[in-house]
Amino acid sequence: MTFIDYYDCLDLKLGASDDDIKLAHRNLARIVHPDVPKTGDEAKFREIQEAYEVLSDPLKRKLYDARYNSIDPLLALLVEFKKAHQKACDDTIEVLNRINR
Repeated sequence: MTFIDYYDCLDLKLGASDDDIKLAHRNLARIVHPDVPKTGDEAKFREIQEAYEVLSDPLKRKLYDARYNSIDPLLALLVEFKKAHQKACDDTIEVLNRINR
């Protein structure tokens, strides 16, 4: 099961107020609603609905925040690892591509 960052889905920061959550949901849902011709996106709409359902319910949000806070340090570490090793990976791929030509 993949972890979905509901705060990111609603373009919010951890600790956002209930009013901020409601407003962000309303604004985003209006844009990506499947019935909107140019910007409608059913998958994104479902993701926004799910994020709102969790973050607007105090108990679900408390459980989600506990999980979010335990995963966040690991995600930060992985991002730093990727940054530190990206150049080496890119160089290796370039060398392998040259060999295979």
